[in-house]
Amino acid sequence: MSFKQASFITLLLFLTIIQCVQAASIKENSAQRSILILATNHVSEKKLQLFSRLASQKGLITVDYRFLRTLEEGDSLTDLVAPYDLIIFDSISAREVDESYSRFESVVKADEDRRFLPIKVTGESTLRKGITADQSQELYDYYYNGGEKNLSRMQVFLRSDLFGLSEEKALPPIIFPDLGIYHPAFDKKVFANLTDYKVWKKSKADAPVIGIAISRESIAADNTVIIDALIQAIEKRSGVAVAFYYPSRSEDEIINLLNINGTVAIDTIINTRIIHWAEKRRAEYEQLGVPVLQVLPYTQGSQSDWEKDQAGIPAEVTPFYLTLPEIAGAIDPMVISARVNTEGADTEDKSQTPIDYQLNNVVSKAIKLATLKHKANRDKKVAITFYNYPAGEKNASASFLTDPEIFQLT
Repeated sequence: MSFKQASFITLLLFLTIIQCVQAASIKENSAQRSILILATNHVSEKKLQLFSRLASQKGLITVDYRFLRTLEEGDSLTDLVAPYDLIIFDSISAREVDESYSRFESVVKADEDRRFLPIKVTGESTLRKGITADQSQELYDYYYNGGEKNLSRMQVFLRSDLFGLSEEKALPPIIFPDLGIYHPAFDKKVFANLTDYKVWKKSKADAPVIGIAISRESIAADNTVIIDALIQAIEKRSGVAVAFYYPSRSEDEIINLLNINGTVAIDTIINTRIIHWAEKRRAEYEQLGVPVLQVLPYTQGSQSDWEKDQAGIPAEVTPFYLTLPEIAGAIDPMVISARVNTEGADTEDKSQTPIDYQLNNVVSKAIKLATLKHKANRDKKVAITFYNYPAGEKNASASFLTDPEIFQLT
């Protein structure tokens, strides 16, 4: 065999090996990747459902999720994560991660085949593996800010930058301000201050301004049906709806957000949020000096179920929707939504839908309170009802007071 022939055969063998390696690489990269999201109790299921649905539309990534409360004490954590390429530990905050996921540390340490990410922790963590600090920050920005655009971009980032399944370049995350004002008709969704929002709204100077305290997570999960319904009902009555969110542990930011030139620029607040720090909220409400109406969802069933329910709300939500709001100074708690009626459907839907007449009652009350605030004292009509039972000189108490019926008689 001549030198030329030997060289030619060697070249053919080399090219064949290259083709085999490339084929294997293509096969590996074209394989579908799977993600498991583990979530603590108060993580929004609507956000998890949105993320899973977006993944299924592209087909290169599958997403499953489970709440930690569904795990049995004897479940093998190793077996739990075995079918997946990436495990995301989701939580309300970075503080919650250590106490909720510490039992997974040994699994993360021993596993050399999978990637792990505590999504709300951007610093060093024993629960992160196979993901760089820069990647962790980028994924946090996509996920925390949320919404369909961000979660879609996050999945492009996962497919291309993390798994190498695609050469598509992910667009950067859309970052929302820490405090903001939301409106469904605004293309960027959120305003950073009230002045810009009112300029955009082009509202009349004497229009009643109704604040709606919302959770940022509602925007991140695209779960704004009830908020949008409140905004629409307020605007239908020629009011200005200011749907604002703020961090639970904020200091004076909420006061600054709702001020224009040092003056509180809203007339009434409808609070849709769960209240945890009642004393803190009360201090804020006192500074704002406006009535705060508390609203809540019915989570046990549909509107017809709620209408038949003698209790009205389940006892377990009483602290967060009744007791703590009352301590904070919120008044007149009212159910304004219930679960979508899924009678006869194959799957359960926990989404909320408005109870129209309840929602409209709350909005009407908020508008009337705002109107009363700006009415001259000489034009106000005041009624004082004093009810004392059992009779006596030193007690002021009541029992069996059926307000609607009694007030109709006065």
